[in-house]
Amino acid sequence: MSVLVRRGLIAVAVSALAMGVGVSPAQAAKDVSWSFGPSLVDPGGRLVADQHVDMGGCYPATPVTSPGLVEPLRWTMGGNFGRMSGYGTAVNKPGKYVASFTCKDGRKTSRTFVVKGTPEPTPTKTPTPTTTKPTPTTTKPKPPAPKPQVVVKPKGAPATGGGYSAA
Repeated sequence: MSVLVRRGLIAVAVSALAMGVGVSPAQAAKDVSWSFGPSLVDPGGRLVADQHVDMGGCYPATPVTSPGLVEPLRWTMGGNFGRMSGYGTAVNKPGKYVASFTCKDGRKTSRTFVVKGTPEPTPTKTPTPTTTKPTPTTTKPKPPAPKPQVVVKPKGAPATGGGYSAA
């Protein structure tokens, strides 16, 4: 084979891979690009799933499910690049959970999230104010105020040295 034919075959193979005609093993094992969060959520808090089908995501075959969700998160479509997203509510039981779904092409993907510990209880009665005894302060007598300064009027040129010339 000539060098030009080999270069042509290599160019065709690279183009085919770039167009998605062939799939390399590394591409087949690649996880779906999607986000789920926040990864640390309050009990009963809102969770968001988001992906772009044309940017590493997939067309979901199932909703996002998890024991940490009150109900399965349903995908809605809208936006550029095949954007799909959905909102869900976390359960009230603290713990670490896994959210997952299956793509139409058979890939399964998952993300983990943590529901924080029990929320702070809200106070039912107003706290009683604590009283403290004021500490006595020793007062020193104030020094007498200084006498006001008397305004002195200038006497004129002879007292200031102005107007005389040296002899």
